[in-house]
Amino acid sequence: MINRAARFIFNKVNSKKENLKASYTESLHERMYISLKDCTSINGFVFKDGWHFLVATLEQYEKNPNIKYEETFLARYYDCYQPKNLQESLYGKGSNIDIPSLIRHRDPQNAPMPWTPMFKLPNKYKTNLADYGPKDKSSDDGEVRFRRLTKIYDSIKSDGFREELNKNVINQIKGVLLKNNNDFRFLVFNGNHRTAALSALGFEKIPFRFVSNYPVIVDIENIDNWPCVKTGFYDRNVAEKIFLHYFEENGVNKAKEWGIF
Repeated sequence: MINRAARFIFNKVNSKKENLKASYTESLHERMYISLKDCTSINGFVFKDGWHFLVATLEQYEKNPNIKYEETFLARYYDCYQPKNLQESLYGKGSNIDIPSLIRHRDPQNAPMPWTPMFKLPNKYKTNLADYGPKDKSSDDGEVRFRRLTKIYDSIKSDGFREELNKNVINQIKGVLLKNNNDFRFLVFNGNHRTAALSALGFEKIPFRFVSNYPVIVDIENIDNWPCVKTGFYDRNVAEKIFLHYFEENGVNKAKEWGIF
């Protein structure tokens, strides 16, 4: 059933959305391609034609390979962007969207989305807490991530992106597709560093695979059947606002609001 639904959607996508070239066979792990313009991180920062802290950091690194971590947007991002919950992560500190009180004081990564069951993502697909700023200001999390990010960037720049080397390994670019009529967003769960590097290097499309044990395609037309909406955990209007946020936000206003630049 999932296979037939996915094949139907991708056939429809191919005929109506030029930037998404996907061929679906019999496996959810089949490699497909999507435009970087349609790729966003879980916290709503867009990888191309918007603003993303990892891409912006790599653009600084390209201009000055000797740049220190403390001088990067990544450091600034860590210092400024530390939301306490999903509400702050997506909408800022002063937002009045009424998210469920049960997750109002939980780390963003542990908050279920309206379209997910009431459980945490599998450990290997969790968003790193560092995406919301290191909890320990004295830690070297930012420096370590900066070195890892630039290492991936340098590798792809010199040797190209050989995704096939990562077959059946965690380091693939994986996520879920959000579908809003004929518009799509790819929510990146795994491979944020690779996605950022490809964007900074001028790639237009990236290969991706779906996340296992997770909804393959989240369609706004199916909102009443989303697990957390169906159970009443999320109000339908709130669920719709969260979903549409990924289509309306490109990261620029969010970065400004949090004082990152």
